[in-house]
Order: sequence, then structure tokens, then C-alpha cells
Amino acid sequence: ACRKLKLKEALPLFIKAIKEGEGISIRVDSLAAVAEMKAVEALPTMFNLFNENEMFTIRHTAEEKIKEIGGTFVVVNSIATVRNEQQNIFARLHCVSLLGKLAAHQGIATLLKLTTSDDWRLAGFALDALGHFSESENWKEIKQTLKLLQNEIKQEHLFVKSRLADC
Repeated sequence: ACRKLKLKEALPLFIKAIKEGEGISIRVDSLAAVAEMKAVEALPTMFNLFNENEMFTIRHTAEEKIKEIGGTFVVVNSIATVRNEQQNIFARLHCVSLLGKLAAHQGIATLLKLTTSDDWRLAGFALDALGHFSESENWKEIKQTLKLLQNEIKQEHLFVKSRLADC
């Protein structure tokens, strides 16, 4: 009922349910509710779901709902997470994906740098994220830079090779 009314007073309950709710459906519904409310207050909690102990469904839903909320915090936090090599791989991959889905121009340099990563997952996700810019005014520059980086991009893994071909 609170979700339908979009009551801001219910926000602490939704945040608690995101963290501690019993069952996937309660947590997913709570993620959807905070996204509908554009509740930026919930973003730190949502970003904390990007860890290896969290179920894929929850991580993926959190990524989609963070994208719906959008905004400067999402872009800045995503860039910081991606650049932090001490951050867990799940957080970094979800944030790479967010930068692409948001077509966050502030993240282009970070994504380009990741294409040469020794970690095939980061390189492949970065290439995939850059593909989201294909309709942007930066696409020509991105393509030129990828061409220059081609010898540095480790293409042994099929995922990286296919993402590079898609670009």
C-alpha cells in the first residue's frame, strides 16, 4: 500500500526491506518502490548490494533501479567504484554496466582505460558499456581511441573479442 501511495515516510521501511527483507519478492518490490520515488537516499544501500554474497536477481534489479533513479551521485559513485581496484569485482562490473546504460560521458575515459585490463570481465564489460555510446556525439572519438588501443586490448577471451567486434 505504501508503494502505491509513494509515501516518503515509508522510505526507511523500504530501505530496511532492501537490506533485510525476507524473500526475493519483498526486496525486489522495495527496490522498485524506491526507484519510483526517485529516492536518492536509498542509493548507498542499493550500491551496497553489489557484492559476491548477494543473489544475482537482487544485484541485477538494484542495477536497473539505480539506473532509473540516475543523477550525478550515480555517475560519480560508479566511476569511483570502477576505479577502485580494491572494490569487489561484482561492484565494479555492475558500475561499468551502469556507466554504459546511462551513457555517462564523464565515464568514457575510465571505460576506455578498462578495455586494456588484464581481467577479461572488466575489459569485456567496458567494451559493452562503450557500445551504448554508439548514438552519441562521442562515438567517433571512442572508435578512434579503440582502434589505437587495439594492440593493447587482450583479445584471448571470446567475450572480449566479441565485444570489440561489436564496437
